Amino acid sequence: MHTKKNFYRLLSAKHEIDRYLESMVWYWTKKHTGEGIMYKTIDVVGYPKDGILTLRLDGDKEIDVPLNYMHESDDTEHAIMLWHSDYYDGPISGLAEYKGKKVWFLWHSTAHEPLTELRIFNLHEMSDEAIEYEEERHQRFRDMIGHHCDYGDKEGPVNYTQESFDEYYDAPGHAVERDYTKNKIVATLDETFIDRGYPKKVVDND
Repeated sequence: MHTKKNFYRLLSAKHEIDRYLESMVWYWTKKHTGEGIMYKTIDVVGYPKDGILTLRLDGDKEIDVPLNYMHESDDTEHAIMLWHSDYYDGPISGLAEYKGKKVWFLWHSTAHEPLTELRIFNLHEMSDEAIEYEEERHQRFRDMIGHHCDYGDKEGPVNYTQESFDEYYDAPGHAVERDYTKNKIVATLDETFIDRGYPKKVVDND
């Protein structure tokens, strides 16, 4: 019999596997049909043999997918979220680093029909001027509001007060966010390939 803690860890592990399968199928269908498809159910019906996994989609259609199939070969590097600008039940947009360059990540909402709430992001190219603009804008937020939108490095002087809160939100245009959707998309990655810069929480329900 599993303890409550082990049960929740197993449940968490299953959730991660579901997310992986969902991502795998989305990229498989995108490659073979031109459009990534989210299915309501994904069942493993043929266990790995010669590196091949057989999946049943929505109870009828079966596909064979290589275990190592996920992204195109040049998209295997993880992106790292530096901070988010917009957030709703998870990050929506913000600054990330991908293959040594800073990019703007944006939730690709048209692909959001998930069975496990897997988010897929477009990574948009940015000019040096745009990067400087966003970093200065975000630094003002850090100084006056806090570091809670940062991933990884959240260190820095804590100078924010109620007065700085009021000053920030009373200033016209404080939340102006530029539109980068027309910028070149350098990659499309799901969140299993995006590191937020902090370790996953350990579930402890004892």
